[in-house]
Amino acid sequence: MMPDFGSVVWDMLFEPLDSYTISIIDADVRSIIKSDPRWLLQSVEISEGPNALNIEVTVTYLPSDEDVILPLVYDKGTNTL
Repeated sequence: MMPDFGSVVWDMLFEPLDSYTISIIDADVRSIIKSDPRWLLQSVEISEGPNALNIEVTVTYLPSDEDVILPLVYDKGTNTL
C-alpha cells in the first residue's frame, strides 16, 4: 500500500473556491502528475460548477507525444468522481 499517495481534493471539496484553495489544489495536481515520468503537464484549470468542483488537466503522454485532456468532476452531492 501507498498511504502517502492520494489527492487533497476530497479534503478541499467543501472549502470556498478562493485563490488559496485553488493554489493548494493546483499544487497537488501538479505534484501527482510530476510523480509519473510518462506524463508532461501542459495545464491545470480549476472551476466550480453546480454542486461540483471541476478540474481539467491537459497532459502529454511522452512515449507517443499524444495530448490528453482529463476532465475530473468531483460531485459534492454524492462525494464521487
